[in-house]
Amino acid sequence: MLSEHLSETLRHDPESPVALQRRLAACERILELIQQRLQQNPHDKHQLFLLELHQQRHARLRALWQDQRLKGQDHLQQLDSVVNEYLERWTPESLSDSAAAETDPEAAAAAHQLDHERQTWEAMVARVRERLVKKPGDPMLMRLLGEHQARLLSVQEQLRQLSGEPAEEQTVFEAYAARAADREAEAPKRPVSPEIEALERELGLLEALAARTRQRLEAKPELKQLQGLIAQHEARIAEIQLALARLRQQQHLH
Repeated sequence: MLSEHLSETLRHDPESPVALQRRLAACERILELIQQRLQQNPHDKHQLFLLELHQQRHARLRALWQDQRLKGQDHLQQLDSVVNEYLERWTPESLSDSAAAETDPEAAAAAHQLDHERQTWEAMVARVRERLVKKPGDPMLMRLLGEHQARLLSVQEQLRQLSGEPAEEQTVFEAYAARAADREAEAPKRPVSPEIEALERELGLLEALAARTRQRLEAKPELKQLQGLIAQHEARIAEIQLALARLRQQQHLH
C-alpha cells in the first residue's frame, strides 16, 4: 500500500518532496554507475558527457527539493540566516574550518557537489540578467531571476553549513526591515508594478548586505577580499537603481 501511495504521489505531483526524493535517489544511483564505469576507463567521452548531464540534472532536482523543503518557513528569517552565513565564509576561522572539512572524504565530496550546483545557478542568474538588459522589467524574467537567486542562496547556505559557523545575533535584515518600514510609512500609497516591487526587494537585500559587509571590513581590515565583494554589490545596486528610475518614469508617463 505504501509503495502504491508513493507511486500515486509521484504521478500526480512530480515536484512533491516525496517524488523529488525518489528522483534524486534514482539520479544518484545513475551517477554511481557512471563513476564506476569511469574508474575503468577515465577517458570515455560518452561517460564523461553522461556524468556532466546527470550532475546538472541532480543539481536541478536537489535545488527543487530544497526549495520545497524551505516552503512554509518565514522568508526573511531564512534569507537572514543565509546572508549572515555568507559573510562568515570570508573570515579566517571559516577558511580554516573549510580546510579541515576537506580532509573528510564525505564532507569533501558533498562540498564538491554543492560547489558544482552553486556554479550552475550562478551561471543561470547571470544569463537571466543578460536577458534583462535587452528586456528590462520583463515579468517572466524577473520571476526567473527571483527563483534562481533563491535557489542559489539555498545552495550557498548548505555550503556554509559545512563550515559549522554559528549564526550571529545581529542580523542584516533587522536594518533592512526597519528601513523598509520607514519607507512604507513615508511613501504615499500608490499602485506599484510587479517589476518595480521585485527590484525594490532585491535592492533592499543588496543594500543591507553591502552595509553589513562594510561593517565587517571596518572590524577586520585585514580581510582585503571583502573590498571586491562590496564592489560587486555596489555595481549591482547601481544597475537596479537605473532600472527602477526607468520603470518609474515609464509608470509616471502612463
